[in-house]
Amino acid sequence: MTIPSLEKPRRPFFSSGPTAKPESWSPQSLAHAMVGRSHRDPVAIDKIQSLADKQRKLLNIPANYHLGVFLGSNTGAFEAALWNLLGPKPVDVIITGHFSNNWLDDVQQLAETPQGIPSVHPIGIPFKTLPNLQDTNPDHDCVVTWHDTPAGTIIPNGNFIGAKRDGLVFVDATSAAFCTDLPWQQFDAVSWSWQKALGGEPGFGMLALSPRAWERLQNYTPSWPVPSFLRLHSEASDINTLPFDAKPLNTISMLAIEDALIVTSFAEERGLNAMIQHSRKGLEVVSQWLEQSPHPFKFLIQEQEWRSPIAIAITTQDDPQKAYKIADLLSQHSVAFDIKGHAASPPCIRIWNGPTVNLEDLEKLLPWLDWAFQEVS
Repeated sequence: MTIPSLEKPRRPFFSSGPTAKPESWSPQSLAHAMVGRSHRDPVAIDKIQSLADKQRKLLNIPANYHLGVFLGSNTGAFEAALWNLLGPKPVDVIITGHFSNNWLDDVQQLAETPQGIPSVHPIGIPFKTLPNLQDTNPDHDCVVTWHDTPAGTIIPNGNFIGAKRDGLVFVDATSAAFCTDLPWQQFDAVSWSWQKALGGEPGFGMLALSPRAWERLQNYTPSWPVPSFLRLHSEASDINTLPFDAKPLNTISMLAIEDALIVTSFAEERGLNAMIQHSRKGLEVVSQWLEQSPHPFKFLIQEQEWRSPIAIAITTQDDPQKAYKIADLLSQHSVAFDIKGHAASPPCIRIWNGPTVNLEDLEKLLPWLDWAFQEVS
């Protein structure tokens, strides 16, 4: 094997989660974390509230949306929305890949409970047929994963969400937040985490509820039992407002909160528009390389409007299994870590292109992909 004289990425961290830390981050940044202290202390509550306020402002979340912190990363936050708010209406589930298909499983299990969801309507088939967004019914609740990382897909726009909807719109936005424009006014229950775009520590997620979602929470209690760390109703069926008052339903890591404040400061300094443009530019760089590469690489998603600029999925046309061999080879040479596609997706290379990944490192990676293709062929 001949090792080329190509320059390696300075920061070869292309994992899709947890993602690369901001380059300015260091362990010393956590010196002021409230370790060994209760998260119920007023100072701790102020820190959690400050984080929520900063992220609200940065993401342009409407002032009348309720914003809470939950355990279990984005998954826990989104599960809290599904378990507490679904039930009164049929549910459309938009399928764009593995994670959206997981949400379909959850919704179908809730539908099988006594007095469960009236009916469930999948739209799309994972890794086979992209959904026709116009098939959604405005009288139904709708569950959508805005960015499905394993498939490298992104919802093109929110035009399918009409202004006159009776159903609520549930959005898993964990890999989309901070990386793309989100039409918040069209969403009712939106979740995300700090460990994706911002490179924060995993384990905790955020949930934003619109006034319409809050009204349902006030007037509806699900028929199924809800786990205590997700439960948004008290025994008297009143709203449990604790998570939305900077008081998570279970013990939270103040070390993780401190880290989240640090990476949010990075995002504030960068600016939302600059972070969005960063991902778009990275996708352009990869697209230009694909056009010029002598090897049979291609995007996993052929439809350009559905192609994610954030988690860029590439496969090899002649033998998809080569993608795994390429990923392993580049990891061995410390060129790119964690670019092997998700186990549930077709074999592919998946490159995270969020705002904490340097564009010059992405550019340096691409010639190495050509070299590795030759080596594994």
